[in-house]
Formats: sequence, structure tokens, C-alpha cells
Amino acid sequence: MMFDKMCGLVERHAPQFRKYMEEAKIFLHPESFGSNILTDEQINNFFLPFKTVAIESPQAVTIYSDHERDQLGLSEDRTFIDCAYASDLDRYEITQGVIHYKRSEQGYNGVVRLDFAIICNKNRILFDWAGKWDDDILGDAQNNASLGINRFLYINTIERFILEESPIHIKTNKSKKITRSEYRSKYILLTPGEIRQKLGIVEHIHQGGTKIPHERRRHTRTLRSDRFTKKQGQTLIIPATWIGDREKIVGDKIYRVRTDL
Repeated sequence: MMFDKMCGLVERHAPQFRKYMEEAKIFLHPESFGSNILTDEQINNFFLPFKTVAIESPQAVTIYSDHERDQLGLSEDRTFIDCAYASDLDRYEITQGVIHYKRSEQGYNGVVRLDFAIICNKNRILFDWAGKWDDDILGDAQNNASLGINRFLYINTIERFILEESPIHIKTNKSKKITRSEYRSKYILLTPGEIRQKLGIVEHIHQGGTKIPHERRRHTRTLRSDRFTKKQGQTLIIPATWIGDREKIVGDKIYRVRTDL
């Protein structure tokens, strides 16, 4: 996994980021993700599923970390650390800074302040900008950090659930290395049908003529109707609805449907 490669690079070239790597919950890259056109509600109600998360893709991994507990919205800074692999050059670009979103005439755009940037390979740092950023590295950092935010916007949609995959027996990390992915939980975005197919769970069959409850993710809802005379404008948390088993052991892994995320 790219996360594991990033662990090794951070250990050798950027040990100041070890804390973020250890804290990060790993999300696997969704097959597709949403539009770049952001609405006011998406900006105001955005959240990370955990305080510190990593989004994994074949050629990159990006870490995000909230600055406040239960941070909501995209208008305030979050820390990001991005590691991207250039296969044609066999080298990595690691950038770190903060990102927030700001409205412009074209809509909302990610605004990045860069604090760290290097190009390296497994053995050594090839180039260090040392605070003297050029347009290319700033553009890379902004594009990569914004792309990861778009993926989490898609992860937060209510049609799909987060499935946690964990080893049954998690070994204690007694080494000085950052804990690698094989010893961590990983989080996957799937529809209810995809989860049942993956885990071999029989679909719940509702008996009788009563209304069948539908499954939905835990999500936020802003009350906008005029009938909410006292609560208009407030944002509420709507709890998840899941039908049937939420946990199953398959082989040497345990899977949990996270209805709390």
C-alpha cells in the first residue's frame, strides 16, 4: 500500500510527521467520487469521520487532521500531508500545510498554505524547497489536497456505509517503526447490497404489509423550512438505520458496519 511506503519515507526524511501517521485511520480510495462543484451545505456540514484520516489511492496517500474536536465545515484550516509517487521518475513528492475553502465568483475553491515540501526517493532527499515555494509545487499541493477533500465529501454521502475491516488478532507494535497497514483497521465505502455480497449476509426479508424501513447513513440535516419556527437554521445529526447483522468474521478478518460514522 502507498500508506506503508509513506511510513518508510516519513521515518527517514520527515520524522516530524510520525504522530499524524500513527493516528491516521486508513480509508481506501472509492471507485468514483463526487463533483467538484460544492454547495453551501457541503461546505458548512463537512466533517472527517475521525480526527486524523488517510485516503489511499494507487499512486498517492493524503493525511488530513482536524484542528479542533468535532470540527465541522470547510471554512477553517485543517492540516494535510500528501505523498505522491511519480512512477516515471521513481521518486516521491511529500508536501505538508493547511487547507480551507473560500468562495469565489466560480464557486468554492481550496486555499492552501504550504509549510513543507521535498522530493525524495527511498534513500535520500533529492530536493528541498526550504520555504521557497514555486508555482509548480504550490499547484501540486493545492490540487492533491483538494482532491482528497472531494473524496471525503463523497465518503460522507448517505447512500453508502463505511465498512471497517480489521485483523482478528492485532499485534502490538514493539518496534520503533510506524505501525503499518497490515496491523491496522481499514475503512471501505460500500452500498448496503455490496456489503451483504462481500460478507455473505442474507438480505433481511420483511414480513407482513407494514412499511419496510430503508437504510441510511448517519448524516446531518439543516432545518430550512418556515415551519421550524424555533429551530430554523439549526443542523441536526440524523442517526443511521441499518437492517440486520452489522458484524461478521470472514477468514482472519472481522468486518463491522460503522453506523456511528
